[in-house]
Amino acid sequence: MLCIIYYAKYSLSYRLCAIRGSQYYDPDIYSSHKYIFNKFRYTSEKYNYNEYWLPVVDYYETFSQHLGNSDSLMDVYRFHDKSGRDLALRPEITPQLCTMVDEKWNYYDDKPLRWFTIADCWRYERPCSGRRRNHQQWNLDLISSQSNSMDAEPLLVLIHAFQSLGLTADDIKICINSTEFISKLLDMVKHDSSKISLSQFIRILDKFNRVPNDEFNQLLINIGFKITEYEKLMDLLSTGDNSTLLNTFNNDNVESTLRVLKSLGLDNWISLDLSIARGNGYYNGIIYEAFDKKVKRRAIAGGGHYQMKNISRNKFNIECSGFAMGNIVLLDILSDRNLLPKSVVLKVSDIGDGDDISD
Repeated sequence: MLCIIYYAKYSLSYRLCAIRGSQYYDPDIYSSHKYIFNKFRYTSEKYNYNEYWLPVVDYYETFSQHLGNSDSLMDVYRFHDKSGRDLALRPEITPQLCTMVDEKWNYYDDKPLRWFTIADCWRYERPCSGRRRNHQQWNLDLISSQSNSMDAEPLLVLIHAFQSLGLTADDIKICINSTEFISKLLDMVKHDSSKISLSQFIRILDKFNRVPNDEFNQLLINIGFKITEYEKLMDLLSTGDNSTLLNTFNNDNVESTLRVLKSLGLDNWISLDLSIARGNGYYNGIIYEAFDKKVKRRAIAGGGHYQMKNISRNKFNIECSGFAMGNIVLLDILSDRNLLPKSVVLKVSDIGDGDDISD
């Protein structure tokens, strides 16, 4: 049995062998995670969000009807139980949330709903810095039948969660975009944009900061982009001034959300960024991701505005705005800045019996 253990701060003398990409946490290590979860829970309840719970195992169809033919569907842990049911370990929380809310929507009197959960998620992805096959995730959603003025509140909660952990606008930036901006962006750079679906363009745009420029260029060429169109797109993506972007891609909802955050003195956390795409495909408004300003890492959190009917077969027109934040990247940031009550952080890449290191 092979166990590879990486220690971030201290060398701890015990053996840890787990399924690759998952972790065992003893009380000392788990105390750091529990500290984060307690902050998630405290901030949620401070803004009158109520906690819910969902099973980690659900019908495969619950997730597949949302993921479609995307790459993420290949990462789902899928299996059949003794009765032949087609099941899966939860890869993300939102499809289950949509199913539950839709089934009981007429029974909820206190709308809009303010709900949150902290739950396990599993994806068969290659473990690397900031990514595990198993992580714990905080999901928070504002759920309503009205779409107006929803998006500022979840962003406010997210910022206050960062603040409760000792992080400031010097540490974190929240990059905002919108699906309307992306649609206008496609129309501006592609003369025959009607031949390319917006969802297809969003999936490629989502890779902008994840792959080398030549690979990004090739992905666009594969869907019909010309070199001149690629160059025009790159020029627009490099636009970094918020006022210029708002003048070019005016959007009332984005502007009203920014006004609310500015009135609260929180606009220094926000940056407009046309490259933010959230490749899930179900968003239909504001989208955003939070990043470490000081060290290049994966996104800490991500979210936006969506309609539940875009995710599951919902009977009602239900609007949502919310975000998800995992524990892995956040724990690394807090550890690096000595913001944990106990600065003992274990980073683990685990290989269990018979597990090929390349898998």
